[in-house]
Amino acid sequence: MFRTELQVFPAKTQISLQNPILLLGSCFSDNIGKLLQENKFSVLPNPFGVIYNPISIFNLLESSILGKSNLNDFFLQREEIWYHYDFHSGISALRKEDLEKQILEKFKQVNHFFSFSNTTTFLILTLGTAFVYELKGKEKIVANCHKMPSSLFEKRLLSPENMVKEFEKLYEILPQNLHIILTVSPVRHIKDTIPLNSVSKSVLRFACYQIAEEFENVSYFPAYELMIDDLRDYRFYEADMLHPNSQAINYIFHKFVEMYLDTPALMFLKKWEKIYKSLQHKPFYPHTSAHQQFLRHLLQQLEAITEVEVSEEIHLVKEQMI
Repeated sequence: MFRTELQVFPAKTQISLQNPILLLGSCFSDNIGKLLQENKFSVLPNPFGVIYNPISIFNLLESSILGKSNLNDFFLQREEIWYHYDFHSGISALRKEDLEKQILEKFKQVNHFFSFSNTTTFLILTLGTAFVYELKGKEKIVANCHKMPSSLFEKRLLSPENMVKEFEKLYEILPQNLHIILTVSPVRHIKDTIPLNSVSKSVLRFACYQIAEEFENVSYFPAYELMIDDLRDYRFYEADMLHPNSQAINYIFHKFVEMYLDTPALMFLKKWEKIYKSLQHKPFYPHTSAHQQFLRHLLQQLEAITEVEVSEEIHLVKEQMI
């Protein structure tokens, strides 16, 4: 035995193909969101862009649900481009009013997501760091510093108690049909130094533990532990030695599938995996009879699917047929 594999067990509340899923948080949310989308789940991944600290995530959720936000106080312009301190730098515009429209549309998207009252909705929060940057004199925790001078900010470490308290406030306004999955991002934040990255992840992990213990409809998925204690090897990192590579992401995703997907969804995934690979196939000679036969068979497989909407895939296949 050369490694300690982390065993996961089926969660009490499981995800079906019909359950909407909202993912917020670090870039690891993007990774998992992309894989869920590829497998035909109804997913809204990181609408606010990558957000690393839990307080900013909670604040954005609150603004989306209540439709209230003090946006005007926290716009900034740098090198002719407008940004907002509550959002990732990918959410930006050349005109302030265009950025404001973009932000309000994001809030509307998330608010609409919470309107599915006839089914369980899943919210997956991936927490990246317990270190926050606060605008001096404003008592405002920012989601992103947007390369502004460090003299404008004060850096501090959140406490688990602080995170739990802020989550409790958010929980009061969350829909009752919501199931929340918390996870700690396996991405290493060594800008804070390796020792302080460990402190930060420990704080996040303890807060997740306390929240999951307190609330029945909150569970914890061990993405961080799968990377650090199960895979536990630099060959599972990208060249920067900070981000999990595709092999690690796929391994963690399969553990997520094993833990959270219900039986019909698991059965569909096995069937869809082969079809998805066929859809990605790029032929050297698309007009050959062999490839056209391949497309006809693929079309038959797609037309037999009833579990999810595949009209777009059918259209793409038909476009290639002669």
